[in-house]
Amino acid sequence: MGYTHYWEQPKTIPQETWNNRVMPAVDKLIQEFMVEGLRLGDGFGAYTEDKLVTENTICFNGAEECNEAYETFRVERETDSRSPEGFNCCKTQYRPYDKLVVAVLMTVTAIVDDKSVFNWYSDGSVAEGNFDAACRLICKTLGEDFNALATVIATQKT
Repeated sequence: MGYTHYWEQPKTIPQETWNNRVMPAVDKLIQEFMVEGLRLGDGFGAYTEDKLVTENTICFNGAEECNEAYETFRVERETDSRSPEGFNCCKTQYRPYDKLVVAVLMTVTAIVDDKSVFNWYSDGSVAEGNFDAACRLICKTLGEDFNALATVIATQKT
């Protein structure tokens, strides 16, 4: 089965919340991740400097050229009509982009702040995986107050 993150999104995230809160926060996380010298790819793992967050989608993978790609991480603003529960998952094999996947899941959960709209869980735990690294990335990028909320969310997932 492997190391996997899961999220459920049975309802669409409101456009205003996505545009004004989710997109800017995730853009900042991605920029900081890359400043740390880590590379990202598009959904196929091809290195890109193109926008990985759009008005409807967050989509990235590890960089294939660095042998860091595994499964594409993709969060849609709108619920997928093919899955009424909005179930999604992403295996990362603990590759470097896992830290960003966890940080984005924590961030979207904290911003939406409604488990009937967006909720996540993981095979990982605070003791393993990149939970601590994700919290540090959030704290550095989005601030202490946001990190406190993300930390609470992380501890609820274990």
